[in-house]
Amino acid sequence: MTAKIKKSRKNRFYSILLGTLFVLASASASYFWSLNNQALSDGLDDLRAESIDVIRDFHLEKKGNGLYQSRYTYVSELQDTIFPYNAVGVKWEGELPEGTSLEVSVRASNEDIWHLLEPESDGPSFEITSSEIKFFASPRSKLQYRVMLSTNNTYRTPEISKLELHYFNYGRKYADEKQAANLLSVLKAEAADEFAPRIITREEWGANEAFRVYHEDNTPAKIISEASDEDAIQYANELIVVKEIDKNEQGQDLTWPEQYPLNISHIIVHHTAMDYTTTLSESIAKVRDIYYWHTIVKGWGDIGYNYLIDPLGNIFEGRAGSDQGSVGAHAAGSNVGSIGISVMGDYRKCEDKYAPESEEYLKCLAGDPDFLAHDLTPEAEKALADLIAYKSAQYGINPMGKSAWRGKIRPNVLGHRDVRKTACPGQNIYDRLVGIRAQAAQKYFELLPNVTQINLAEKFDYKVSSKALYELQIKGVPNRISAEAGETIKLPIRVQNTGSMDILKNSYFEAVHTYEGIEMLKGQREQLNETIKPDQSGIFQLEFKISPQAAGSYTLAFYPVLNLRQELKDQVIKITLDITGSAKQETATAGNTFLDELAGVLASKRSGEISENPTIRVRISKFEENNAQVSSTEEFTVSFGDDKKFTVKANELLEIRRDGAALEVDYQDALQSTTKPIRLSGTVLTVDNMQAPPAWNPTLNDNSFRNTLEFRSQGPAQNLLMINELPLEDYLKGVAEVPNGEPLEKNNSLAVISRGYAYYYLSAENRKYPGQPYDASDDPETFQKYLGYNFESRNADWQQAVSDTYGQMLTFDGKVVKTPYFNQSDGRTRSAEEVWGWTNTPYLQSVPDPFCKGLELKGHGVGLSGRGATEAAKQGKNYEEILQYYYKGVELERIY
Repeated sequence: MTAKIKKSRKNRFYSILLGTLFVLASASASYFWSLNNQALSDGLDDLRAESIDVIRDFHLEKKGNGLYQSRYTYVSELQDTIFPYNAVGVKWEGELPEGTSLEVSVRASNEDIWHLLEPESDGPSFEITSSEIKFFASPRSKLQYRVMLSTNNTYRTPEISKLELHYFNYGRKYADEKQAANLLSVLKAEAADEFAPRIITREEWGANEAFRVYHEDNTPAKIISEASDEDAIQYANELIVVKEIDKNEQGQDLTWPEQYPLNISHIIVHHTAMDYTTTLSESIAKVRDIYYWHTIVKGWGDIGYNYLIDPLGNIFEGRAGSDQGSVGAHAAGSNVGSIGISVMGDYRKCEDKYAPESEEYLKCLAGDPDFLAHDLTPEAEKALADLIAYKSAQYGINPMGKSAWRGKIRPNVLGHRDVRKTACPGQNIYDRLVGIRAQAAQKYFELLPNVTQINLAEKFDYKVSSKALYELQIKGVPNRISAEAGETIKLPIRVQNTGSMDILKNSYFEAVHTYEGIEMLKGQREQLNETIKPDQSGIFQLEFKISPQAAGSYTLAFYPVLNLRQELKDQVIKITLDITGSAKQETATAGNTFLDELAGVLASKRSGEISENPTIRVRISKFEENNAQVSSTEEFTVSFGDDKKFTVKANELLEIRRDGAALEVDYQDALQSTTKPIRLSGTVLTVDNMQAPPAWNPTLNDNSFRNTLEFRSQGPAQNLLMINELPLEDYLKGVAEVPNGEPLEKNNSLAVISRGYAYYYLSAENRKYPGQPYDASDDPETFQKYLGYNFESRNADWQQAVSDTYGQMLTFDGKVVKTPYFNQSDGRTRSAEEVWGWTNTPYLQSVPDPFCKGLELKGHGVGLSGRGATEAAKQGKNYEEILQYYYKGVELERIY
């Protein structure tokens, strides 16, 4: 086994002495045993625990040349334990400078293989150094430990002290197994609820709540404080806690207060790195072991996971308050705002756990229960998907979605390794996450109408010490101010924080509406210079540039937005602004100026035929937001008009917001403002806050697009305008007019006429949307149904048809013609003159459509009949024959 504990920087770890440690002493006199008497009185078996304190310290010795030896090993005597144990873990204090490492291993006999106690990967970053629990498949009665120190920098030595090995067992499991059987019958009886999964409560699995009480020997847990000072500022809006319970029902202080975040947006999957359990009683015993390890030995004051799932599919409540989303200790830096679910077992593959060809590796391959790599059982997988679905329904989390979190775009359901360097949750679970998300998503959409969502902000937005969480008193704002045209004015807004939450520096005032000629100069988050504590005052500094043409009187209206999300729209400030100077003149907006320029360019380019794969600009009408959050798996560039500004790194989030006629770009907390269109250019771009699921499968989301996305302001009262600019052939790949599984020749027919339809409207004289900065729309009611990049992966047949017919279109008298098409006729198609009164399209005639005889007309009836083309292709007609039947007198030509 080659896994090691390594530290890349010096770090001093301080032990939490809980008064529970004893060596070869009477268990009945210990603190732990006295606490556990409550569990005994409740009829539950005791959880026996003992520790071995290693008196000596460990470090590398200096050699004669003054350098430290590179490796040192200490092996203890083989010791008898007070009782047979099934689990063991280790913790210590010490320093592990860069380039040094520590390995602690245990075994139960001289013939047994050493078992490495893996470093703890869960919990808060301030955690004292400790290991995972090593569970054994059968009880042991002897214990021997080995300490190995090493360094690859002989000027440094690791220094280890106060090393403690803790061993414990299942006791009598779950009483005499009768209580487990009784509970099992209750679980089966209550399994009929099709909505909420049955969760074994803390009371049912025997959580000794007395363990959570703070004693003077304890150090209060500070799970919330795990974020660095920098992260606490950068991600402050993700770390807000709206409620804290620091006492139990008896009024006793809790070592770790229950804390409830403002928002829960992610679910993190773990494994417990232990052997399988095969009965409910064993699972209960192991949950209690983990509870003791986290709560007492590690000093957290409670179990770190929100939920645990055993291989039988039983779900256990973990951290107190998990049903309401209390903060756990399962993934340092990512606990606040997430639910931690741990599957009981070790799901690492043999090659991930052990050195190749080592004795441990060979035993793992042979199926030795002490070295086994577990597969996820169907029961555990179903329970995990069901629990994810139910918690997602509670908090409004799309299990298949992604969202910005801790500075990156991450899946809403992710593995522990996605947020921290660890092998957790093991490859055999991690490989299944895609399928688990899909199962959870299907269940999630079934649950939505039946589950009451928990809005934590509303649930806990109560008066705290007679104060609301977010409350602001506006002071010292004049009713009327004056300025001269062409000058810059500053408007200070003094406020007092009368709520109970800090008002962070990322708070700002949002304009209810804006005026042409009055430009807000400072970015929103630059308005407040410092955080305003409760009962303190501060100043928001607004700054405006007045256009020389903007003479007249205006009413400025603003409302506060606190901590990026709390909009206090009931506290609108209204100020009359009188601007003196030359008479106000109507001026074209930057957008209209660009349109004029664009029209000229298009006219010059389209005066003749286009000889190569042209560019098309498609309005994405399904995007209906006033801000856009964009990311990509590859780098992409950001330009203001034609002026390239910067590059966005892969998997990082960029946000664009509308600010009246201007646009604001937010990347890495740096704000830039422009009146030009913002262009994002890359391979594939995803708009993460866009929701566009197809009607037939709400778990999908068509929010990714090739090449370039352009954003424009449509004015103060409208949303952002989003345009996808890309080559015509790439556009066609995202046109979703044909379902998957259609005959090849039918697909080829549709590819040709879809291409011709779009190409026709690219010419200046035929523009579908004159005066607009786009050529096409994704709306099938006015153009063609366009879904973008994600559609490509769902319809391989269509991609083949686009490729096979590259550049081909229908012409009449040598010119490309527009080629309407529809779903199904009633036995004949219609002429364009009959339906629309067109007299200049002789190729759009009425023709018999025998394959649709007796059916209902679906669509306008002009051009190609989709149903007819399908049946013609099945009869052996090729796509040229199909097209020339429905469009009279046309030629099939390759235009580029």
